[in-house]
Amino acid sequence: MTATAPAVGPGALPGLVRLPEWWGPKVGPLVAVGLGAAAVGRRPPDEAAADLLRVVASGGLLGAAAHVLNDLFDGPDDRRIGRDRPAGRLPPAAAGALAGALAGAGLRIWRDQPLPATAGVALAAIVGLPVAYSAPPLRLKDRGGAGVAADAALAHVAPTVFAVSVMAAAPRSVDRPHRTFLAVTTVWSLAAGVRGIVSHQLADAADDAVTGTDTWVRRVGPHRARRAAGLALGLEVAALVGAAVVVGREVPGTALATGAVTTAVGVARLAGWWQTPLGATTADGNRAVLWKAYRVWPALAMAVGLVGRDRRWLPAAALACLATVPWASDELASLRHYAGVARHDGPSRAAAGGRAVRRAAKGLVRRRAPGLAAAHRRRSAGTGTAG
Repeated sequence: MTATAPAVGPGALPGLVRLPEWWGPKVGPLVAVGLGAAAVGRRPPDEAAADLLRVVASGGLLGAAAHVLNDLFDGPDDRRIGRDRPAGRLPPAAAGALAGALAGAGLRIWRDQPLPATAGVALAAIVGLPVAYSAPPLRLKDRGGAGVAADAALAHVAPTVFAVSVMAAAPRSVDRPHRTFLAVTTVWSLAAGVRGIVSHQLADAADDAVTGTDTWVRRVGPHRARRAAGLALGLEVAALVGAAVVVGREVPGTALATGAVTTAVGVARLAGWWQTPLGATTADGNRAVLWKAYRVWPALAMAVGLVGRDRRWLPAAALACLATVPWASDELASLRHYAGVARHDGPSRAAAGGRAVRRAAKGLVRRRAPGLAAAHRRRSAGTGTAG
């Protein structure tokens, strides 16, 4: 049976480029680091709001172009495993034209805007890496570790470097705080990107075996891949703390709230305590545990902190809210649900948790008691001999 090509029009475009799958995890962090860079660079609020709008708009268009390209070149493999991607059902010429039009629109936004050198390099990577990653003959996706590096760079590192460089572009942008913020957010985006693609490859390992895709996870095995993802998570959290400290010098309290809320929500999801209708919460099921927290909380916390310092930040804060609103409503619904659970079941759950901790402590003592007693006897015997 021949697949029917999907309709292409304004109403069909979000589904065609899979916008709901990636907008929140990609654009939410971009808004947060952009606002943080503007705070560190002490940008005038009106200029920062205009640049933030450009960053979000161009990021959305270039991200959509990258997904169309990926689905175009993954089309044959997707059909072999029964995965239906609308862009993959387009005629190749139409898919290529759509990707080109989206990328061109994203680049046009910056046509008359002077860009710092780092932003120009990052923008070139955002445009070029999706082709190198997806298209033959290079197709880095099929080249093991090179595919991991390319995916992390195109999806996270390059957009982060671009957003920070643009949003901090002011006379102070060469000062040490900006360089430090750029460094820690680059490390954060690299660690988060590596963790995200490794977890994605772990989840898709069976399908990749069918299609013959030579991913890094298939080369090294799931055990080593999970270890690498865990190491990346540690580096990611450390860099997140570093970024919060740098921003905290300009917006005291906001950085602490951003880091605390993001980490708390991420840990709660990892433990399975906070579940939403949008997916699983385990490390493998939810490809990157902290990304659901990144979608909303850092951007909103930064927006609130900046408005609290200066009301002229209201337009930028409103844009941050608009960029995250679909996921914010989901998060707030979860908050209301768990607040109700805490009111009604909090004491009993706390008591059950206390009992579980006591049982675990007793079990640990029982397991270690024989060894401790033997060590004590050896020490006693040694003391007696010496005497």
